Amino acid sequence: MSTAQQQLASIQRSQSLTMMSAAAEDVPNPVSFILRTHGTSTASDIQKAAGKVLASIQFDLSPLFQDEDHPEFFVLDIHEARFDALPGSPFDLAYYIREQMGLRSVEPALETDFSDWAIGGAEGEEAFAAGMFKGFCFEGDEPDPDQSDLNWALRNVGVDKARTNHGVDGSGIVIAHIDTGIAQHIETRNIDVANGLNLFGDSPGATDPLLSRPGQHPGHGTATSSVIVSQGAIDSHMPPGFGRITGSAPGATLFPIRAIKSVIRLNQKFVARAVDDARKTKAHIITMSLGGIWSDALKVAIQKAVDENIIVLAAAGNCVREVVYPARYDVCLAVAGTNESGTPWKGSCRGEEVDFSAPGEFVWCARRTRKSDAIDGIGAGQGTSFAVALSAGVAALWLQRHGRDALIQGLKPGDTLQSLFRKLARDTAIKGTLPKSMGAGLLQAHRLLNEPISDRPEIMAASSIRSEPGSSLSQDTLAILTGSDEADFGSASIHAESADAGEIEPVALEIMWRIFLEARQKSLSDPAPPLPPRSEMLSRFCAENARIGPRVP
Repeated sequence: MSTAQQQLASIQRSQSLTMMSAAAEDVPNPVSFILRTHGTSTASDIQKAAGKVLASIQFDLSPLFQDEDHPEFFVLDIHEARFDALPGSPFDLAYYIREQMGLRSVEPALETDFSDWAIGGAEGEEAFAAGMFKGFCFEGDEPDPDQSDLNWALRNVGVDKARTNHGVDGSGIVIAHIDTGIAQHIETRNIDVANGLNLFGDSPGATDPLLSRPGQHPGHGTATSSVIVSQGAIDSHMPPGFGRITGSAPGATLFPIRAIKSVIRLNQKFVARAVDDARKTKAHIITMSLGGIWSDALKVAIQKAVDENIIVLAAAGNCVREVVYPARYDVCLAVAGTNESGTPWKGSCRGEEVDFSAPGEFVWCARRTRKSDAIDGIGAGQGTSFAVALSAGVAALWLQRHGRDALIQGLKPGDTLQSLFRKLARDTAIKGTLPKSMGAGLLQAHRLLNEPISDRPEIMAASSIRSEPGSSLSQDTLAILTGSDEADFGSASIHAESADAGEIEPVALEIMWRIFLEARQKSLSDPAPPLPPRSEMLSRFCAENARIGPRVP
């Protein structure tokens, strides 16, 4: 009996002993998969095929993206089953389902589990990094807000000049903000949280319930949203009760989507769905202060949004050096982080995938991580989360300055607003002393808005699209992924454009997952728990490719 068959037998036994009353979201690390078909099967066909493979096991099957006439992606949720309770690797079952159902790819929707990571009992992105990386990438004590220029980041990228010279504030532009939701706070009072989306259903609208659980990031969305649309004065403090933070586009309409609880992502299911929801609600910009591993579904969702002239940006990532997904996709804009002096923030991920940089060290923002926190607290945040949020506001100023409809009408065949914005943002960035790994330079809003649009050469034929990144995520442990076809990289895929890609693609996502687990293991105090076993497919792959065997735990 194969490992996958043993797993199915284990699930069947578990279901026979359980009342099966819990929803998938209520089960820790539930067994869930994202299925991608070849586009020729109907929902009924997939339901029947899944029923045949899973036999008497109870499951739910639904389209990943809602309201599609011919869905290509489906979510398979298996009742009352947990990945961490199954024998072997969760990828054994993924490979088995893919093979038995004849699917293009299958992604295990693995939850981000930091329950025993060394995060010191504190919440937030900074606390996670400080625990995992022992102070390696985050700066020390934050400055005193009463002795600081709260709007240094805006001046650093010329937002003050752009707004003064062109009379723009982002009005008329809708920014979809995919994050942890937004809590009540003076700095976010202009955001219509009640009419936002919540993909978890644990609170009304897109409200962040501020549940302080290990490894989650309550208050993260409140902080990042304030960097975009808070309405404090740009040149002076407003009276008490009005707020002290100024967003880069305070006149823009923020459409919040609560789609994550942790900004470090293994399961990209809800992020992919949020991108698709943002596209369907006619957002003009999508910003994601999050990152993790590869997802076929997420890349497709972003591509659809970009094809409809939505500007999509994501954080380059923190502390792991290599740019993370979705920023790593060529179709997505990647933003790295800098400090007040215009040099790299030491925790910023970097590489050829970065488009440009923006402030990410001690950026002033709203702070509320617990229900008991005051609703007017502010703090100095660190992370590329803030760099991309600020950049999304600059994109809104640019769209308002030239008129989004006019920009679209002026596009040449094959171009998108994404490619045009990327080209101009890179052309007008200031390189300074930033290394090539930080992109074209520091984003400059006033230079960007001054740059003429008419009579420009075709964007797609120019250097506006950064080179397709290699698949390697680090110079040592992930060198084995170089040469994989990014179009299908990372999934349990049966499609390959080359022999090299064909060798690596079926196990690439599992390798990335294992490297993540290795990092988690190293963050724990001794004795660290053993890593789960490799799948049968990865074990065979390592045996047949001895050159990479020692690099994969």
